[in-house]
Amino acid sequence: MINYTNFATMLEHMSHQLDAVLRELDYEAVSDEINQSSAQLADTMRDCAVAIRKVAADKKRMSIVRVTLSDSEEPEVLGASIDEEQLEFLLNQQGALPVIDQHGNDHRLTFDMDGQTLVLLPPENDVTLNLLLSVTYSANDTPRDALVSNLEQVAQRGIGDGMLTGVTPAEVSDYTLSVF
Repeated sequence: MINYTNFATMLEHMSHQLDAVLRELDYEAVSDEINQSSAQLADTMRDCAVAIRKVAADKKRMSIVRVTLSDSEEPEVLGASIDEEQLEFLLNQQGALPVIDQHGNDHRLTFDMDGQTLVLLPPENDVTLNLLLSVTYSANDTPRDALVSNLEQVAQRGIGDGMLTGVTPAEVSDYTLSVF
């Protein structure tokens, strides 16, 4: 049988103990600690994203055919990291093959119109993409400038954290940002 009087007394005692702990709790210090931990976590995540992109780029570079070029003004392909039959097969399949020369420079390799002469081309052109994000707010007395600033911060944070390229070897050559 439950003694409700003892149970109520025990609950009241626990409630007083909890109140005492909460009165002594420094909420500002707890908030500062949470903010500091969040910032450290964001830095760690950013460092991890950079490391992943580097590994992905290195892995991609390892899988590309390496070529040796002459040092002349119009460089010629003197050799490749794969045999001629494999190179010819890949060129026939893909049209242009990404390659890296002995100096680490990126190129594309293809056949001339005769189908036999190798031609060295610059790497593929840049790709320009656009993102349109429209946001409708219920402002609740928030000034428009504050909302514009928030959107700019979101975009800048994503750019700073490497979110434009993700874990790919792509690099951002240029970008524009407009919030209006």
